[in-house]
Amino acid sequence: MSLEIKRDDNVLVLRGLIDGYTIDQLAEVLKEDHSWTLDMAGVSFMASCGLGLLIKRHFDLAGRGMTLTIRKPSKAVRTALEVTKLIQLFKLED
Repeated sequence: MSLEIKRDDNVLVLRGLIDGYTIDQLAEVLKEDHSWTLDMAGVSFMASCGLGLLIKRHFDLAGRGMTLTIRKPSKAVRTALEVTKLIQLFKLED
């Protein structure tokens, strides 16, 4: 179970699984306060803890005038966002 994170300034390219084993790795990077774009085309699974982290960071950043954008959500990510109705919360780039 792994998550690969490649960072290019405020863009994170994510590949792998976002679950209880990898959530701390993603949280550590996202703790910096600036706008983020998450390229999630390579995410094959996202557990509820991943959704929770994204929600928390979305509201933390929005309160400071910053954004959390999800770019190219994989089918797994898009399904998780649609089923939970969170797709309306995030700015999406396809």
